[in-house]
Amino acid sequence: MKKLLIPLSLLLFSCEKSDVLPIQPPLINSVKPKEFRYDTLTSNEVRLTSTRWDNFNGKGLIGYADLNNDGEDDVIYIDGDVFIRIYKNGIYESYKIPNVSFIFARSIIPFDINGDNLLDFVVLAHNDERLQFNPGEVPYVFINRGNNQFETKKLNTKQDFWHLGTAGDLDGDGDNDLIICTAGSVSYFKNVGGELIETPNVIPSSYKDSHYVGALIDDFNSDGINDVIFFGHEYAILKDKSQIALTRIMYGSKSGIFTEENSITLNEDKIGFGVIIDALCYDLNNDGKEELILIRTGDPINFSFYKGYRVQILNQTTDVTSQFIDNPYSYTEGWICMIKLVDVNKDGKRDIVELDKRREKHFIQK
Repeated sequence: MKKLLIPLSLLLFSCEKSDVLPIQPPLINSVKPKEFRYDTLTSNEVRLTSTRWDNFNGKGLIGYADLNNDGEDDVIYIDGDVFIRIYKNGIYESYKIPNVSFIFARSIIPFDINGDNLLDFVVLAHNDERLQFNPGEVPYVFINRGNNQFETKKLNTKQDFWHLGTAGDLDGDGDNDLIICTAGSVSYFKNVGGELIETPNVIPSSYKDSHYVGALIDDFNSDGINDVIFFGHEYAILKDKSQIALTRIMYGSKSGIFTEENSITLNEDKIGFGVIIDALCYDLNNDGKEELILIRTGDPINFSFYKGYRVQILNQTTDVTSQFIDNPYSYTEGWICMIKLVDVNKDGKRDIVELDKRREKHFIQK
């Protein structure tokens, strides 16, 4: 993940001109640095129709994952049907995964489900009959069988308004578990021999009635045990303090149980960006500590629902946004749906890049 730096030393010899040694080419490490693209899909393929959060229509949902273990990111792409693009040196071949399609796909979660060292993925369907008729849409599991072949099956959970999910080892048994969220509930799936089994009492049961739309698994306190941050409609806490809406990092423990007693909370946004769209962690400045990046949009209490954007960068609970980027928010521009971390200006630092047909927006790291 880190940029490979190759030092070049120049040795000066004291000798006559005729005795100058020939200059040897520098030794080049045979491991090619991993290339990160942000323009893999054309503008016509990324969010083809949407200008509103509730008009996605399954168009242009993308995810990145190295599906064949060749060291280069491939693309999972959903436009009704599900496709994969397998890349090699910038050249790709496309494959359609048969027998599954989505009316309103919302997110893609790549992770190794069955422990065979091939990345599988889960697709969450953004089902809500109040918005449009999506008959029977539930999350699907795609098991990577190699050679660009995938076995598909429904995730055994209810039809719901699924938003975002995250995967990682939460119970310390060495495999990847799964958390998925709607706009009003959180569900935990324990990995049992490659099967994802919905399991109660790992996270607070009260989170089944919450304002969390997403979660992110990472070791936030660097103790070797995975933690979870829950985020979503943070603005609700401003209207009613009893709401389950605080952005909260729950620390993991050897028991595998997550509680509010073993957690910290982040200050709720009070300037109008109380909806958190997504979150990710990355060591932006290569100091050995990961920063937490929150992508926000407008809330209906202080501003307008899904209007504008704010990129917030945190070190634990401390806002360090201004240390990394300029102009992190706008009340007037459209909201940010998808981002990727890319070294845009080739200075060795990852920048935040929006993936959207409406504009090409970069937040360049200082």
